[in-house]
Amino acid sequence: MAQLEKLPLDSEEVRTELENLRFAAQSCYGPKGSSQRLLSLWKTKSRVIQLLVTSLQSFSAQYQEAGLFATLLSTNLILKGLDLGLPRRKVSAVIGWTMLQVASYLRSSNCVCKLEIPTSAAWFMTLVRSMLCTRPVSGLDKTTQDRIASLLLQAFLHIVPAPGDTHSFCSKQQFHLHPVVGNTTGDGSSLIRGLLVEVHDWDLEHYPEQLVVKRDARGKIVSALFDISMAGDPSDGYPDGLHLESDVPMGRVDVEGVMVGRILEMAESLVRQGVGFVGCQRCIHRRVKSYFEAQGVVVLDRLSSMYISTVKNVIGGEVISSFSLNYPSSWWGALNSITPMVIKDKRFLILEGSSPHATLVLHCNSDVDADELVPLCHGVVSVLETSLYHPHVVYGGGCMETMLGAHLQEKLRDGVTSETLAQLQCDRRTYDTVIDMITASFDSVARSIGKVGGPVVTDLSTHHCWQFPPVDEVEGMSHDQQNSMLAIKMCNCGAVALTELPHGCQWRCLKPGELVPNVLVEAATMEQDKGHSHCVSAVDLCFIKMKAVELSGELASNLLRIAAASSKSTHTNNWAVLVCSSRYWFNYRHVANTLSMYRSVKRLGIPDSNIILMLADDMACNARNPRPATVFNNENKAINVYGDDVEVDYRGYEVTVENLIRVLTGRLDSSVPRSKRLLTDDRSNILIYMTGHGGNGFLKFQDSQEISNAELAAAFEQMWQKKRYNEILFLIDSCQAASMFKLFYSPNIIASSSSRIGEESLSHHPDTDIGVHIIDRWTYYALEFLESVSPASQVTMEKFFASFRKEDVKSTPTVRADLFRRSLNTTLVTDFFGSVRSIELMSITVLPNQDNTQGNTQGNTQGNIEHKTRHSQHSSAHSGILSVTMGTCEHFKSGAISGLHDALLPFPSKANYHG
Repeated sequence: MAQLEKLPLDSEEVRTELENLRFAAQSCYGPKGSSQRLLSLWKTKSRVIQLLVTSLQSFSAQYQEAGLFATLLSTNLILKGLDLGLPRRKVSAVIGWTMLQVASYLRSSNCVCKLEIPTSAAWFMTLVRSMLCTRPVSGLDKTTQDRIASLLLQAFLHIVPAPGDTHSFCSKQQFHLHPVVGNTTGDGSSLIRGLLVEVHDWDLEHYPEQLVVKRDARGKIVSALFDISMAGDPSDGYPDGLHLESDVPMGRVDVEGVMVGRILEMAESLVRQGVGFVGCQRCIHRRVKSYFEAQGVVVLDRLSSMYISTVKNVIGGEVISSFSLNYPSSWWGALNSITPMVIKDKRFLILEGSSPHATLVLHCNSDVDADELVPLCHGVVSVLETSLYHPHVVYGGGCMETMLGAHLQEKLRDGVTSETLAQLQCDRRTYDTVIDMITASFDSVARSIGKVGGPVVTDLSTHHCWQFPPVDEVEGMSHDQQNSMLAIKMCNCGAVALTELPHGCQWRCLKPGELVPNVLVEAATMEQDKGHSHCVSAVDLCFIKMKAVELSGELASNLLRIAAASSKSTHTNNWAVLVCSSRYWFNYRHVANTLSMYRSVKRLGIPDSNIILMLADDMACNARNPRPATVFNNENKAINVYGDDVEVDYRGYEVTVENLIRVLTGRLDSSVPRSKRLLTDDRSNILIYMTGHGGNGFLKFQDSQEISNAELAAAFEQMWQKKRYNEILFLIDSCQAASMFKLFYSPNIIASSSSRIGEESLSHHPDTDIGVHIIDRWTYYALEFLESVSPASQVTMEKFFASFRKEDVKSTPTVRADLFRRSLNTTLVTDFFGSVRSIELMSITVLPNQDNTQGNTQGNTQGNIEHKTRHSQHSSAHSGILSVTMGTCEHFKSGAISGLHDALLPFPSKANYHG
């Protein structure tokens, strides 16, 4: 029992591991830090620490220095929080609330610790070089930094979609690195436009300098991609349709020969269909290879499971997992070019498709340099992608941390209200103590930047961070030397000069118990020379310290793509998951909420095939319902939202936490039909709406289960890792609804709720005929807004969220958009509530009936119309009104053609809706 009562963080071993983890992160942090691999290779026996380390390693791998900042801040908060001796639930509540306020402040326009990045080549070059400078252990001198920075920026600009491009943009999928060990680091590094894939079985002596490849009428190389073996090995199984006569002894049959023969038949059919490139994850038999090569088809086999998905992303089409003599043409991909290349006695092919890809061939002196530079370069491109949608940078050198600490003290500590204290369920003394602890944690992170051993201080005017030499070294200087040092002294980020501070400025040491150097105390009493030549603005200083290399005019002009890429949606299909988690008659309104949202998304173009509807109770058939088979969302009974065509996918006791998680993550049993699956991909925009009874951090299911905010956040992260969505709009109508998305950390998510933490969400009005409330307030006003939206509407999400007024909703509607890469004022409501579809109309051929001699005395000639219509790989799951251009494939908003949407059930007019 004693062991059960002891909490994991009370263990002395766990505390020691936390301190070691903090020390390791400190040694890696800053421009003079050691290798970041120290954190990536960190191992621990404690499950608690392992959970923390795993999440931090994943974050650090993507965001590099920001991952180290998160490691330092989290370990400081845990260790300092344990030392407070206060109730941990209260400490945790204050920390969580404070971090949300800090994140909101960083996103706000009045935040003083960030700078906006202009759309210019020089600024982006500055950003890239500043990130490369953070890793001195990689051994990059200034010339090498400039070269690699230029190549990284060119690679990024190559994969940014141009205006009018329809392909999705994801740097993780489109930017590739190929390290070459053995040369001086950076020397000979080059950028390749396309995907570089190694070839294993071509002799170097006979390796062609150019390839003659079959092309179709468009000049494209038709490509087929397989993930099954084509080696003819009996252990790999038989191709489809291969059967042996039962009376033939197996010993007299050359099974491999028969299999290879059938694979050759399939190869012949591929050639007849114009295929010019065949890629295979596994091996291809030498006879099959020889046949392909004789027909001018390029063959690339033994692609790894990792490469197969990357190649698919380049060529498009589908990965084929079966043998056939008649594949649909929609399964083919296309390449623009295939170019051979030799790098250090290794043979490669450069695959270039319609989707832009870039490969950086990075020459490194050793494996150690490669291990440092490869994740660093990936992190640089990831940050560049983020900067498209959030074009701001924060001050470095510890200045951001000290400025945030000042904000905590001035705004959050001194400006706290009694309502906030009541929401956090803590007294003022506890709150102040925790805020002081959080400020000290930020100070600890700021101190980790300096490695010279001198005092680290902050001025109480601008709240920037300053690093000075050791005290004994300063005291050993002459008076003139001290004045010279002060005259040119800049803060750690370089934005503020010491001479720019006001007369009599006060200072504070970041390390408890450390004294401010006397030289600063004396300097604060002296008149400052405001006209000193070393006073420069923040922008000027950035260009002095990070002078950008010249870029070509073509490269600089390509930056115009950024504005287009940051505002448009790249999704190609829409889905909706609508969940009512409450049962019993008195929760009638929750079912009406969900069915009303269901009718709205159908009206705007999302079909039933793309909607997962989960209703925990059947109010339409409830014995208490005086009007069977109906559900109304207004007391005037203007419209039956249950309707005649509702398709409920999960009903009653099928609506569980487990089933919802399985639907979202795609972890369903093979027996589950397609209609109950969320068949999304990395180009899917998903609307997720949930309603029911909730509390702080949970939503009740069936009054017997709960889904927590941590479980939901983990499910969304699984979806992102498995490429199951492009963007998500998460809406929730319940009490304390904002608590359900406070733990979200996956990208490209907008979240909105009916109430903030500590608030109840209220119903709108009752129906006296049935004795229950029939709709909730937040959903009521959401539907009121959606009435004015048409499938072709250009209304933005910003206007949608602004339509909720607290005096109407009687609670505080909340929006979280820090994870979303686009601006809400350019994101359309129909990007989530509407639908898009792609189609390519190849030809329409009218064939006369050849059977006119079979007694057709009336002379009627019947015609057979053959529609050869090829949908894109995702179109079968899409819906909506189509606009077709002959010979092209374009994306159109559903409902763009007026009149066709009349076939969909109409939503009541505003007058009818309110009655």
